[in-house]
Amino acid sequence: MASIVVADFEPKVYYQFAYNFQETIRNVYEHAKSKYCIVFGQKYDGGQLRLVVVDNGSGILKGLGNKYALKSDKEAVSLAIKPGISCKNETDFDENDK
Repeated sequence: MASIVVADFEPKVYYQFAYNFQETIRNVYEHAKSKYCIVFGQKYDGGQLRLVVVDNGSGILKGLGNKYALKSDKEAVSLAIKPGISCKNETDFDENDK
């Protein structure tokens, strides 16, 4: 999908998108314990990219709720996008994946 959505972007943008795409799909299965995942990607005029992931997993709030005192999905997503937060443990975060 990355090669289609960002084919005409510079290589740095392509690799950033590809990494984020890969990490998103990995998280669906690793953290959410989802049985399926549907991904939609769209590139708009002006270069804006949008990636939508739909799955039947547990959700970010439930996934992080065991470790952090979270009250809403918005709060969970805001926390989850910080580096290392959603790792199962410290060894899951590979510095080479940045």
